[in-house]
Amino acid sequence: MKCNIQDELEIELPDDLSDIVNMFNTEWDEDTGQAWELKNFIKLTKDKKNLWDIGAHIGFFSFTFLVNNNNDATKSARCFEPSPWNNKTFKEIAQHNKDDDRYKSFKLFDILVGEKEDEKNYIVEPEEKPKVKMQTLDRYWLHCQGEKEQVADVVKIDVEGYEYRVFQGAINFFQKVRPLIFLEVHPHLLNMYNNTILNLYDIVTKEAKYNFFNNKMDLIRSKNEYISLFSNKKEIRLICLPQERGETL
Repeated sequence: MKCNIQDELEIELPDDLSDIVNMFNTEWDEDTGQAWELKNFIKLTKDKKNLWDIGAHIGFFSFTFLVNNNNDATKSARCFEPSPWNNKTFKEIAQHNKDDDRYKSFKLFDILVGEKEDEKNYIVEPEEKPKVKMQTLDRYWLHCQGEKEQVADVVKIDVEGYEYRVFQGAINFFQKVRPLIFLEVHPHLLNMYNNTILNLYDIVTKEAKYNFFNNKMDLIRSKNEYISLFSNKKEIRLICLPQERGETL
């Protein structure tokens, strides 16, 4: 079924999955709305070529990236998702579009991205906690250099509280490559891993040297302004731009 995304794009989905676009067309809450996130993603990645999708879920952002201004099928996506349930749906969507070359330029890795090379129990649906391989983005970046693969010019991170740990394992990559970052922050879930929104603020602004922008693409100018975003919010969606690129997106 052809599904319209914000009157900007069309994406082909199996009939039983067509309702997943609804939240991306209707949730316009200023701070947390997924519709704002996708609107910004479509606009800012139109001319990007390589996405690393960390916490790819069922691949909706990856597939949106691949159909966005990509008639020549030159874009690519590298997708990291440890959940076997999500990966099954991801592959169903790809198979549904097997005749469209744009959907072929991705690789799906069933690993957890984090702060070190390890095996890790992670929280998934339903209550099982399978142990999966964990890898850092720094390590994957080195692999891409060795294999002469293109690296990301945009990274999306949605990892249910593991945001700080992803940055810990990617700090060299972010310092050297300077991709655009779309970041979903879950303050209550960060606490499960003994991290806080302040830890995240420091590693992004002081170590990686990125600026934060909100869903309206306004610059977050101070730590206090950043903290105020999280008042009674379970999740916040932000954009991170290298500081040397200025204060506007």
